[in-house]
Amino acid sequence: MKNHKKKQSKGKGTIPNEFSDWMELHSRKSEVNWKKVLRGIVGNKRVGSRSTIMRSDRRFPKRQDLRGKTKDRKFNLLVVADVSGSMNDQAVLSTLGEVQHICDITKTEVDLIQIDAQAYEPEKLSKKTKLFDRKGNGGTNLHPALDMAKKHKLDYQAVVVLTDGGLWDDDIDYFKALNKKVIWLVEKNGQIMSEMNDGKMQAFKLKD
Repeated sequence: MKNHKKKQSKGKGTIPNEFSDWMELHSRKSEVNWKKVLRGIVGNKRVGSRSTIMRSDRRFPKRQDLRGKTKDRKFNLLVVADVSGSMNDQAVLSTLGEVQHICDITKTEVDLIQIDAQAYEPEKLSKKTKLFDRKGNGGTNLHPALDMAKKHKLDYQAVVVLTDGGLWDDDIDYFKALNKKVIWLVEKNGQIMSEMNDGKMQAFKLKD
């Protein structure tokens, strides 16, 4: 009859430090950078087209009944920035600067709507953009910014939302209902809500 020995577990410190470090490095999930995600969205943009009777079809130039195509629209980005009193000035300014830089490189039009106790008129995001006076103290509802965008008939294919994360669940539902790419950028001291990582939406915590 064979004697069955129990497999002894190795005690602490029996694994070489180099191997332990290697395991920790490769088991750690790589962190996704929001700037890389945004570049991927605006950098791979597609321009739509429409039919027109003003131009002949290139393949059949003599066919008057065939319509040609012309470029119809550009890829536009909407940025919704929470500028309530709970937001850090430097976080807002530096993040907007990063977004503007990426969009300059990819030649992407950017409409900015600032919001605190109210949604302000849209403006083009540029180096001259200034923050409005703070009128709120956190807990801002952000979805009125979407109503403002609709009022001004803004055409956009993706959204970047800068916030401290102190939102109501149904506020996030308005952005999900857009069925567009949404990047949530939450201030470092804020909280990422699970609802922000749903469907086409992704959330990231800002760093210093």
